[in-house]
Amino acid sequence: MIKKLVNMKLAFMVVALIAVMAVAACGEDEPAGPIKIGAGLGLTGPVAYLHEPWLAAAQLAVDEVNVAGGVNGRQVELTALDNKGATEDGLAVTRELIHDRQVDFLMSGWMSNICMASTPEAEEAKVIYMAGCMTDAFTTSGGHDYSFRATGNALMQGYVGAEYMAARFPEKKTYYVITANYEFGTSIRGFFLEHLAELVPEAVVVGEARPAFVESDFGPIISDIQAKDPDVVVYALAVAPPFLQQAIALGMFQDRVVFSVAGHIDQDIANYKEEAGAPVGLHGAVYRSYLIPDPAAEAFNTKVQKELGRPAISSHYYGYNSTRALLEGIEKAGSTDTDKVIKALEGLKVEGSPFGPVTIRACDHQVLLPMWVGPVVWDSANNEARVTNELEFDAKDFYPNCDEVATMRAAS
Repeated sequence: MIKKLVNMKLAFMVVALIAVMAVAACGEDEPAGPIKIGAGLGLTGPVAYLHEPWLAAAQLAVDEVNVAGGVNGRQVELTALDNKGATEDGLAVTRELIHDRQVDFLMSGWMSNICMASTPEAEEAKVIYMAGCMTDAFTTSGGHDYSFRATGNALMQGYVGAEYMAARFPEKKTYYVITANYEFGTSIRGFFLEHLAELVPEAVVVGEARPAFVESDFGPIISDIQAKDPDVVVYALAVAPPFLQQAIALGMFQDRVVFSVAGHIDQDIANYKEEAGAPVGLHGAVYRSYLIPDPAAEAFNTKVQKELGRPAISSHYYGYNSTRALLEGIEKAGSTDTDKVIKALEGLKVEGSPFGPVTIRACDHQVLLPMWVGPVVWDSANNEARVTNELEFDAKDFYPNCDEVATMRAAS
């Protein structure tokens, strides 16, 4: 009887020890407290109009999962710090988030200078970095195990721009190109002109301008355009509203095509409340629910209207899609362990995407998104400028395949 009791006592101790070890192991893998996501964004200065909606939509995605119980039973904490859109500030914010705030995951918005300065820091610290910057290099030549992107990029936009011009205006032969004097402007110019030469070999550039990253006086450039009288004016600017306002006032839209190859003109035309002075006739890409055919887009727009008091525009789509992709990857991994989340994100089908389900390619960690491009008209019924008569382009049709991306990374 004593022997039996001793054996039962030993068995109980073994079970208890196993339970304690399991709890300890869980605790070691998944620390207590919230999952911490840090975002560096230009929340003040000239690019704030791009990043305020980005952050609002990212926070919306976080709030939704927290109300539903969190991710894998843990609440999510999003910390956003202002980098003013400047490289030095961006790098300082990245270091603060990684080393001082000790975030589990890193994010950033539109700015290419920020993500390319920050991505070596993320790689060295082995922190997953979900960025929304526009330079293709973030996931092509400069990509690594920890870099992910659930938005478009300069290569996609440059190629789509050329495809659109060749399809809609094949008779237009003379171009004037305005691209901001920084990485994104340089790269998108190259992609656009390279592909345009393939599609419309007779096209020629009759003039170019490389204004500063933030330029306020476009008078001399517009005068040069009027003197050279091109068929098409193509622009890619970090902050486009001043250019549009001055171009309209000086009659640049008369008798020529004006095209934003940088895309996402919904952010530049969203604040016009009356037809007078609106850039009617401008061509460009938008992400608006009235163009995106998947029902998820209209559901997202309704949500943004209710929670944020305005229609969803590109920055909302990008901020939400980036955050949602990251959260779904963490949930799939069942952990915040970096290697497990990387594995979960590779090939992940993002079910909660506002574009409808999209997939993160395993080979380069890039989502390939469709784009809708067309002319701006004034919609009197909704009292807004919007794009209509659009053409749809899918990045899957022309984006570098996995072998090509591997070659680009090996050569860098």
